[in-house]
Amino acid sequence: MHLSPFLVYFSSLFFNSTKQINITTTNKHTKTYHGPGQLVVYPLLDLRNEPYEKDLHWYLRMVEEVIIQTLHVYGIHGVRDEINTGVWVNENKIAAVGVSSSRWITTHGFAININPDLSFFDTSVIIPCGIEGRGVTSIAQELTKRMIKGKNDDLGLTTTGEDVNTNMQSKRRSVPTVEDVAKVTIQNFESVFGVSTQSSPIKLT
Repeated sequence: MHLSPFLVYFSSLFFNSTKQINITTTNKHTKTYHGPGQLVVYPLLDLRNEPYEKDLHWYLRMVEEVIIQTLHVYGIHGVRDEINTGVWVNENKIAAVGVSSSRWITTHGFAININPDLSFFDTSVIIPCGIEGRGVTSIAQELTKRMIKGKNDDLGLTTTGEDVNTNMQSKRRSVPTVEDVAKVTIQNFESVFGVSTQSSPIKLT
């Protein structure tokens, strides 16, 4: 049986202030948070078929490349970490990746932080992906940092955390929506993997 590439993603309408997904265990090191402002994607691929490889490490790196190229569209330099999975901006994780498969049919997926409330990643409650000493960032936060740095550079000033927090609210208006980033992600997924996909947003009615 040939399984056509299929992407399931959660649109911004899936989440609202009263319907957040917070997947937890009793250990804060293994807690995972998904909620408003994230693009969550579950690729369903049959790695037994070309152009794929029956290699989860290969698949992981390809997914990370999709995310890196997506961030590049917004002028954000995302990188891999030699030890930890996901995509990072400096020391902060901007996208989490979790891969698995059953009979080489992929399960799980990835989440890109677009404009979430980063306070939900409070390290007193949750250690994202169980990685100590690292932070979490988002497309919104990185775009805000760049905007403030540009303004301060013009004035010969130093960018501070207070500058970023003060301007986050106004900058949110120019941050891409989850749907915008979903479209770019799908395009990059098709380009990186060399496939055409079916895609389906999940929305609450």
